[in-house]
Amino acid sequence: GCSSLGLLYENGYGVKQNDRKAAQSYQKACDLNNGHGCNNLGLMYTKGQGVQQNYRKAVQMHQKACDLNEGWGCSSLGLMYTKGQGVQQNYRKAAQSYQKACDLNKGLGCSSLGLLYENGYGVKQNCRKAKQLYQKACSLGISFGCKQLKKFQ
Repeated sequence: GCSSLGLLYENGYGVKQNDRKAAQSYQKACDLNNGHGCNNLGLMYTKGQGVQQNYRKAVQMHQKACDLNEGWGCSSLGLMYTKGQGVQQNYRKAAQSYQKACDLNKGLGCSSLGLLYENGYGVKQNCRKAKQLYQKACSLGISFGCKQLKKFQ
């Protein structure tokens, strides 16, 4: 409920839009081990929306979300490691996070991991593996995965 309330405040559905109240609701959801709430709070920390921008705090929230098997949290965490936001850039850790996201059927994680395999960042370059990951991403509705898949056909 707290996570859903956060979405209502963040988007102004049925209530006056209020990023601060959205962040508070997401925090409460995260405190109750709701991975979706943790991930959304992490996104707010990344953007500085309703809270002061803080990449380290964003990483903490995405890590908790990922630990709670929230696939979007794993994808977001992978992106933080890829960009080096709030953490030292680490493609190996990014790959681990993207792999978990992909295992949780989040296409963004699959396509991001595919890029790492295609280019050999944090993992041994493996175009066959990249193609498989792009295929899964495409089947999960990620257009970037479909676009990348065409390179291998």
